[in-house]
Amino acid sequence: MKSTDDLQVLATVANVDSISNTIWPEIINISDWVAIGVIVFVGGMWMFGNRSQAIQRLLDGSIGYLVIRHAPDILHWLKRF
Repeated sequence: MKSTDDLQVLATVANVDSISNTIWPEIINISDWVAIGVIVFVGGMWMFGNRSQAIQRLLDGSIGYLVIRHAPDILHWLKRF
Protein backbone atom coordinates (compact mmCIF):
# COMPACT_ATOMS: atom_id res chain seq x y z
CA MET A 1 0.00 0.00 0.00
CA LYS A 2 1.35 3.40 -0.91
CA SER A 3 1.45 6.19 1.61
CA THR A 4 -0.35 9.48 1.08
CA ASP A 5 2.98 11.25 0.47
CA ASP A 6 3.76 8.87 -2.39
CA LEU A 7 0.32 9.42 -3.88
CA GLN A 8 0.73 13.21 -3.64
CA VAL A 9 4.08 13.01 -5.44
CA LEU A 10 2.55 10.83 -8.15
CA ALA A 11 -0.36 13.24 -8.51
CA THR A 12 2.04 16.18 -8.78
CA VAL A 13 4.08 14.43 -11.47
CA ALA A 14 0.93 13.60 -13.42
CA ASN A 15 -0.25 17.19 -13.09
CA VAL A 16 3.09 18.55 -14.35
CA ASP A 17 2.94 16.19 -17.35
CA SER A 18 -0.57 17.30 -18.23
CA ILE A 19 0.39 20.96 -17.87
CA SER A 20 3.44 20.50 -20.08
CA ASN A 21 1.27 18.72 -22.66
CA THR A 22 -1.07 21.70 -22.80
CA ILE A 23 1.58 24.43 -22.61
CA TRP A 24 4.18 22.99 -25.00
CA PRO A 25 2.06 23.38 -28.18
CA GLU A 26 1.47 27.02 -27.27
CA ILE A 27 5.19 27.59 -26.79
CA ILE A 28 5.85 26.03 -30.21
CA ASN A 29 3.15 28.23 -31.77
CA ILE A 30 4.67 31.37 -30.26
CA SER A 31 8.17 30.38 -31.35
CA ASP A 32 6.91 29.83 -34.91
CA TRP A 33 5.56 33.37 -35.04
CA VAL A 34 8.70 34.82 -33.46
CA ALA A 35 10.81 33.04 -36.10
CA ILE A 36 8.66 34.56 -38.85
CA GLY A 37 9.09 37.98 -37.24
CA VAL A 38 12.86 37.53 -37.09
CA ILE A 39 12.95 36.59 -40.78
CA VAL A 40 10.90 39.65 -41.74
CA PHE A 41 13.04 41.92 -39.56
CA VAL A 42 16.25 40.48 -41.03
CA GLY A 43 14.87 41.01 -44.53
CA GLY A 44 14.35 44.67 -43.70
CA MET A 45 17.87 44.96 -42.33
CA TRP A 46 19.23 43.35 -45.49
CA MET A 47 17.27 45.76 -47.70
CA PHE A 48 18.66 48.78 -45.88
CA GLY A 49 22.26 47.68 -46.29
CA ASN A 50 23.11 45.98 -42.99
CA ARG A 51 23.97 42.70 -44.68
CA SER A 52 26.56 41.41 -42.16
CA GLN A 53 24.30 42.12 -39.18
CA ALA A 54 21.33 40.60 -41.00
CA ILE A 55 23.22 37.37 -41.68
CA GLN A 56 24.35 37.17 -38.04
CA ARG A 57 20.83 37.75 -36.69
CA LEU A 58 19.37 35.26 -39.15
CA LEU A 59 21.84 32.62 -37.95
CA ASP A 60 21.12 33.46 -34.29
CA GLY A 61 17.37 33.30 -34.84
CA SER A 62 17.62 30.03 -36.76
CA ILE A 63 19.74 28.37 -34.09
CA GLY A 64 17.40 29.57 -31.34
CA TYR A 65 14.39 28.30 -33.24
CA LEU A 66 15.98 24.88 -33.76
CA VAL A 67 16.86 24.62 -30.07
CA ILE A 68 13.28 25.47 -29.04
CA ARG A 69 11.80 23.12 -31.63
CA HIS A 70 14.00 20.20 -30.56
CA ALA A 71 14.00 20.87 -26.80
CA PRO A 72 12.06 17.67 -25.94
CA ASP A 73 14.50 15.61 -28.00
CA ILE A 74 17.46 17.30 -26.32
CA LEU A 75 15.97 16.65 -22.86
CA HIS A 76 15.32 13.02 -23.74
CA TRP A 77 18.91 12.65 -24.93
CA LEU A 78 20.31 14.31 -21.78
CA LYS A 79 18.28 12.03 -19.49
CA ARG A 80 20.26 9.06 -20.77
CA PHE A 81 23.37 10.24 -18.92
